[in-house]
Amino acid sequence: MSTDRTQRLSPSELALKLACREAVKAAGGQDFVAGEVGRCQSRISDWVSPNTVEFMPADVIAKVEALGAGSPGHPHITRALARAQGLVMIDPDQAAPASVVRALGDVASESGDVIRLLATAIDGGLTSFEAMVTPHRRREMLGELDQLIALLTGIAARVGETVSPDSS
Repeated sequence: MSTDRTQRLSPSELALKLACREAVKAAGGQDFVAGEVGRCQSRISDWVSPNTVEFMPADVIAKVEALGAGSPGHPHITRALARAQGLVMIDPDQAAPASVVRALGDVASESGDVIRLLATAIDGGLTSFEAMVTPHRRREMLGELDQLIALLTGIAARVGETVSPDSS
């Protein structure tokens, strides 16, 4: 019996599936991951398909994330799970920028990336936010927003270090 591939997922479920797909790609692809985690390729395919309701188990997530360590966006699945809970993962390299001035420049750049994604969608004739948020565009925008939030959090941490408790 084959897997039902006609399921519709909620936006948060779809975001998780897309993160799983990116993590598997970063880890070496479906065939490689299947061999590494001891599952068949078709099972991996079901776990990353936006048309199935089967999700990757936690023990496999840990292995896939370890296999993709160091790739851009890593850890993909953990970030998606954190985002679903309203949490933001901060990149340790950006958590406390050495220079607030340099970090402000990075904030301007990341803000520009987010604005460019929105402008491209609007320029393409899309008139509502819902119409422009395709899975690909959502993934791009969330990645840019994660980077922007990490930069702003790093600036706040750096500024907080420079304020002593007895200064006003």
